[in-house]
Amino acid sequence: MKRYISTAVVILLVFSLACNRKKEDKQSKTIPEQEFPEFASRFSFGQYKDYPVIFFHNPWNPDKIRHKVLCVPREKPIPSGGDAYKIIRTPVRAMVAMSGTQIASIKKLRELASIAGVGNDNQVNNASLREKMKEGKVKKVGRSGDFYDEILMELDPEIILVSPFKEQSHEKLEALGMTILPYADYMEQHPLGRTEWIKVMGVLYDKQKRAWDYFRKVKNHYQELKGLTDSITERPTVFSAKPYGGTWHMPGGESYMAHFFADAGAEYLWEDNTETSSLSLDFETVYAKAADADFWKLLVKTRQKYSYEQLKAEDEKFSDFKAFQQKNVLYCNITKSPYYKKGALEPDTILADFIHAFHEKLLKDYQPRYFKTLSN
Repeated sequence: MKRYISTAVVILLVFSLACNRKKEDKQSKTIPEQEFPEFASRFSFGQYKDYPVIFFHNPWNPDKIRHKVLCVPREKPIPSGGDAYKIIRTPVRAMVAMSGTQIASIKKLRELASIAGVGNDNQVNNASLREKMKEGKVKKVGRSGDFYDEILMELDPEIILVSPFKEQSHEKLEALGMTILPYADYMEQHPLGRTEWIKVMGVLYDKQKRAWDYFRKVKNHYQELKGLTDSITERPTVFSAKPYGGTWHMPGGESYMAHFFADAGAEYLWEDNTETSSLSLDFETVYAKAADADFWKLLVKTRQKYSYEQLKAEDEKFSDFKAFQQKNVLYCNITKSPYYKKGALEPDTILADFIHAFHEKLLKDYQPRYFKTLSN
């Protein structure tokens, strides 16, 4: 009798294990195990029936997934049971890129020929792409949330990559069957997190190796540069930006720029703050904290040569800052610099610019490319 009971127990256990295995197999096909990037937080990867999956996370709540994109090579059949995914055939042949960083990433992968549409002229500094725009081979499609619907319908792109903003709505275009995906690189707080978005492009263009190799090269160089400042004990103080409309938008202590300052061996005066976005401050609050700061970092937009005289003309009180008086203002003129187009892909270069400014002896013969010390 005991033998029969034991046999029955074994049968039940085997049956239970088999059921659980079937359940796990079923789940593995619908909820792939995620592979998270090293620094970025708004995308991840998975796999479905040997094909790569890109998870585009909610840009404002990265713990939640907004889009699941199954990337199927053109020569392969579309697998069954993939109803939970948007299907993209790779490599992509018709892309609408709505930001300069997207275009720069596509260029790195040598896929500029795939670009069918762009947002506007300001995002394009590539000569061949601008020529195609003049010839009408690449169309301007408007702004995210305010597209030229007729042009997009004519182009019929496989993907439209947008820089996400909360007020955007793409319901009309999505109802027409267009695939619109949030390319949220600009929302990443770590400099290497923004660069890591090239991996998304790598999967879309079926050029994973080229994309991963590029990211690895930049990451290694960035970390090598950061290592130069790890043992620095004397860290100069720095603050950022200038007021517009009476409000000084100072980067938060966990922001993109704050990471650069820390890794370059400087003490950012707002580094104890926990915000990832900008702080809205008045002049008096900033002056009370930053009047004696060693360095002042600025982004400026002018077609003329920028100078201390011009900075003082904007506000006489700027000349009261120690960084102004000691000629330690770092600036990047975004009219002449591709900072907003290529900077996200070259964080190692930006870091080197800051290290050269803060600790010149560490990079003696270096020539800065984005951020330079204002000379006069």
